[in-house]
Amino acid sequence: MMNKDEFLNDLRHALKGLPYEEVNKTLDYYSELIDDAVEDGADEKTFIAGLEDADTIAGRITDETSIRKLVAREVKGKRFSVPAIILIIVGSPIWLSILIAVAASLLALYVSVWSVVVSLFAADVAFAASAVLAVIAMPFVFVESIAKALFFLGTAIACAGLAILGFFGCVWCAKKLIQFTMFIVRKIKYKFIRKEAERI
Repeated sequence: MMNKDEFLNDLRHALKGLPYEEVNKTLDYYSELIDDAVEDGADEKTFIAGLEDADTIAGRITDETSIRKLVAREVKGKRFSVPAIILIIVGSPIWLSILIAVAASLLALYVSVWSVVVSLFAADVAFAASAVLAVIAMPFVFVESIAKALFFLGTAIACAGLAILGFFGCVWCAKKLIQFTMFIVRKIKYKFIRKEAERI
């Protein structure tokens, strides 16, 4: 079991590469948390053993840290020479248009995937609505023919079944897409964090 100093050192190491204010804020928070627990009579090592491990905490902090913060920190520390600035300005019609085209393509692809998920939800709603309408229409059709009424009942059951199955499928697709989005965002964040950690 770790004591406070060991835990905070582990945490500091796990948070390496994140913005300094985030690191300090997190370390201060956990230091105070441990101190308060010890003041309340808890055993320091036992209390620390009950906390999340340093990597889990660092992962959560990374997820909560915006990409904008990471990029701002990255850009803030850069000093460009005059020739580099001239190259950036002169080359901007080329690299900027390529960057915009790539970003637009990726955004279009992402929106397309989401539109498929939305379409699946729309189809699911259509099945559910068909089931409801078939049930509503059944008494009116029953007057004409029992066979038609049974057909409508069968249609309602089939549509309801498809709607239920479709709903779970749609939710699964949406969850996977959200997880994929979070995965990509996390990867982008870790690129900046690793870069900073290597520099430290």
